[in-house]
Amino acid sequence: MTTLLNGFSVVGHTLRSISITRFMSSATFRPLVVCGPSGSGKSTLLRRLLAEFPDYFRFSISHTTRKPRSEETDGKDYYFIERKTFEKMICENRFVEFATFSDHLYGTSFESLSFVQKSNRIPVLDLDINGIRSLKNQRFFAKYLFIRAPNVLTLERNLRNRGSEDETSLRKRLLQAVQDMEFVDKNPMLFDVIIINKDLEEAYCQLKSCLSDDIKALKEFLWKKS
Repeated sequence: MTTLLNGFSVVGHTLRSISITRFMSSATFRPLVVCGPSGSGKSTLLRRLLAEFPDYFRFSISHTTRKPRSEETDGKDYYFIERKTFEKMICENRFVEFATFSDHLYGTSFESLSFVQKSNRIPVLDLDINGIRSLKNQRFFAKYLFIRAPNVLTLERNLRNRGSEDETSLRKRLLQAVQDMEFVDKNPMLFDVIIINKDLEEAYCQLKSCLSDDIKALKEFLWKKS
C-alpha cells in the first residue's frame, strides 16, 4: 500500500507535480489566484473585474461536492458533482489542487485552466487558504491576491445581509474567516498583494492597479497575434 500524504498517495502527489510543471510550461499567461473569507467582498470585486475586462479575464470554474445555492448554475458558478465522482477525478490526477471546506470538497481541474488559456484570457482561480497552500507547495506560478474585510464585525454583517446561511453555517464561516485572517497575518509572504476592503471603490481601484501589468502584457500579446 502506498504511503498517504494529506489524504492521497505520494505517487499521486508526484504525478500532480509533473502535470503542473507541464501546464506551466505550456501556459501563455500567469493565472490570477484570489483568496478571501466569505463576506470580504471578494466575489463582488471579481465580478466587477470580469464585467469590465471580459476579454482579458475568465473564471476557471471549480468542481465541488456541495449542493448549489438557489442563485447558482451548474457549469457557470461551479461544476456540482457527487463526492464519488470527485474522488475518482483525484485518483485520475485531474486536479491542479483540491481541498476540503465546510465538509465539502473543492478542486481546480487542469481541463478548466486549459480551457481559459486557450481562449487567450487570464485564468482566475477563487481558492481558500488550503488551496493557496497547495499551489504554493507545488510552486505553481501565478499572481496571488488576498482580499479581506477590515474586521470580523464587517464580515458578519455582510454574511447576514447575504441571507444564504443558517446560524450554524454562518458561525462556522466566521470561525474559518478569523482563522484565515490570522494565518495570513502570520504568513503575508504567501501573497503578492493583500487588499483590505474598507471601501468597495477604493478596493476595486487597488485590484485594477495590481493587475495593470498583466492586462498590458495580454493586450500586447493579442495585438501581436492579430
